[in-house]
Amino acid sequence: LILLFLKIYIINFYKMKNELPFQGQHRIPQIYLKQFGYLKNNEWYVSVYEIGKKTTSIEKINNFTKEINIYDLPFDELKGRRLFENLSSLIEDRFPKIISNLEYQKKLILKDSQFLNTIIANFICRSNSFRENLKEIINDNESLKLLIKKITKNKDEDEKYTLVKIFKPEYQINIICYHIVFYLTLVLGQFEKTIIQANENLGWLTTDNPVCITNDNYLLSIESEIFFPISKKYLLFMYHPKSTKVKQNLKNLKKCMVNKIDSATFKEITNKVVFNYNRYLIFNNEMQIFDVTKK
Repeated sequence: LILLFLKIYIINFYKMKNELPFQGQHRIPQIYLKQFGYLKNNEWYVSVYEIGKKTTSIEKINNFTKEINIYDLPFDELKGRRLFENLSSLIEDRFPKIISNLEYQKKLILKDSQFLNTIIANFICRSNSFRENLKEIINDNESLKLLIKKITKNKDEDEKYTLVKIFKPEYQINIICYHIVFYLTLVLGQFEKTIIQANENLGWLTTDNPVCITNDNYLLSIESEIFFPISKKYLLFMYHPKSTKVKQNLKNLKKCMVNKIDSATFKEITNKVVFNYNRYLIFNNEMQIFDVTKK
């Protein structure tokens, strides 16, 4: 699958329009936010609550979590500089098809399962909390060497360490994240997947840190559990087949199929997801602005 993504990118590399030197890049991809947003007057919006504020707000998806050049790589050629962002866009383009397939087939097909591995890896590397932790690792030489050794499988780690360190700190994170995406894609391929449908009239919420990982050791372990709302209707649950911590009721769900759960389990998973925020809680429908301090 990784070779497929690279092939797709190479084919499209020379077809892309000239890149602008300053590009707005979204920490949470627009194509994902639209699964929780709404269309009004030909503009997409999403209702959110910024933690610590007095009121909720309504945000244009086109502007929400957008920053300039945050995922650029340290190359002079603009197309090379945008390698991570453009590859991400090609992967994310599959997202609506994945949801459509779930809706009509009620199961997760192999191709969609493989794309989700890379989508999740990509979302993890875009997360503020993940990148802040990565920044601490990069600032410690020994920790960085151990990380590079892990994600490169003991191949050329000294060369990659030197390569990372010659660039400015703001680029070091993006270089490492580019490699981590491919590493995590392979790791996630070992995990079991099941789809959980939201309880009727409720729907899944999400946050600006949408991939919720429990029992994590930073780059996943066999005890890690992953809860990822892929839309207001469907949530992806992943776990390693050798895990000893997964609750039996979740293990009993049919793999790669759409499953329903009881209200207690729905509430438990929802709490995990919403308290995984970095800064924002994202609602799943149009809401009027309201004061959260009032009942």
